Parts: sequence; C-alpha cells; structure tokens
Amino acid sequence: MKGFSEYFDNIHFRDLDHWQDCVAHNSNQELGEFAEHWMFLMEQEMTKGKKLKDIWYSTSCTANIVGLSGAMFNVIAASVSKAWAHGEELAKLIDIESHLI
Repeated sequence: MKGFSEYFDNIHFRDLDHWQDCVAHNSNQELGEFAEHWMFLMEQEMTKGKKLKDIWYSTSCTANIVGLSGAMFNVIAASVSKAWAHGEELAKLIDIESHLI
C-alpha cells in the first residue's frame, strides 16, 4: 500500500480503502501530502496527551505549507474525516467551529 507522503505508514486509518481510493484518483500530490502530514501531526500531538479539539486547527496551519484555500481545505477535511481513525470526532469539531465564525 502507498500513500502520498513519508507520513503514510505512521497514520492510523479507520477506512484505509477510502484513503487508497483517494490516492489512486487524486492527481494533486500536494493536497495528499498536506492531508497525510496533517493527520500525522494530529496523532503526534494526541500521543502527548493533547485533545483533538485543541490541536486540529493549529496542526492544519502547520501542515499547510502550500497555502490551501478554505474550499480546498474543506474537501481534504471531508476525506480525512472519512478515512482517519479520529475522523468522526474531527468532522464534528470542524462543523462546530465553522458555525462559530
């Protein structure tokens, strides 16, 4: 199995088939690299005892070295939410935050 980046092997997936489908059908390497870097950073912070609700946004900013737009972030967040082990919780947090803005 392969991913978009060197982070792939260190990410816990809930729906690996979905992620492999994303890899197979996505021609934009930078978007996939961002998503895997972001999942990796979130997992690293959570292993330090931090709560997802406190780190999801800051880790997305750290991983966003290509300057993704809000629309592209939403597309990636939807795929991450479906594939990643903590994706269901992430989806709820992103939805809550979007209604607070």
